[in-house]
Amino acid sequence: MKSPGLRAYAIGYLIFLYAPIVLLPIFAFNDSRIIAFPLTGC
Repeated sequence: MKSPGLRAYAIGYLIFLYAPIVLLPIFAFNDSRIIAFPLTGC
């Protein structure tokens, strides 16, 4: 049986890898030169 720590590490690692893919389309519509919330322009 796998340890819960290993499962948490794997989930955190996958979130770390896929977060830029999710955030890129969101910030693509931002008119500001600085990447920050709240978005401007949309």
